[in-house]
Amino acid sequence: MTNTPAWTIGAALVLLAGCRDAPPDHPAASPSAALPNEAPAPASRATSTPPPGSASTAVLPVPFESQGACPFECCVYRTWSVDRATEVRATRDKDAPITFRLSPGAKVEALTGVVVVTRPGRARASRDVAVEGLGTLHAGDEVSVLHPVGEGYWLVWRDGKKGSAQVGAKSARPGPWDPELNPIETPAFQWWVQVRDGKGVVGWTDAPDNFGDKDRCG
Repeated sequence: MTNTPAWTIGAALVLLAGCRDAPPDHPAASPSAALPNEAPAPASRATSTPPPGSASTAVLPVPFESQGACPFECCVYRTWSVDRATEVRATRDKDAPITFRLSPGAKVEALTGVVVVTRPGRARASRDVAVEGLGTLHAGDEVSVLHPVGEGYWLVWRDGKKGSAQVGAKSARPGPWDPELNPIETPAFQWWVQVRDGKGVVGWTDAPDNFGDKDRCG
């Protein structure tokens, strides 16, 4: 599944204290599939192999499922409002039977979610940097980029380990924005959410943008 919601990462650094308190694959409102100023992708590449520069034999499983992920800053699973008509299916499959339909103005309990990465992206360290969960990367080292976790940070993978890192192009303006990793290729992913209606029926939807009250910071 490659239906990827649009997202734009700002170039100015936003203070993360207070909201950015969730772990990398349980991040704390709409996911991003676009990395800013990425380099052109090569003609072909095996997405499940370790990134260039890695001596590890670990292989990233594709599709990669990020269980429990809520892929934006301050994202939270709780009671959500229904902003647009939504079909809820029995399983995480666009062809699965529809279990119920939601109308605008209704409320549902968002129970959990899964971000399914069908094509990992790539990013490269332009200098020696310490990346949360991965340790020290040297200039030229590459990582697989999975999905956003908020405010310019993404879930990344290298040598069998997951981490959280800033991914973006260095701003030409004076200031503190100097991302740890520079983007090369954009990942493709889909965010599925498990919801429960007022009758207690549970199902899945891949249309999280149809809901409100997802942001615990506002």
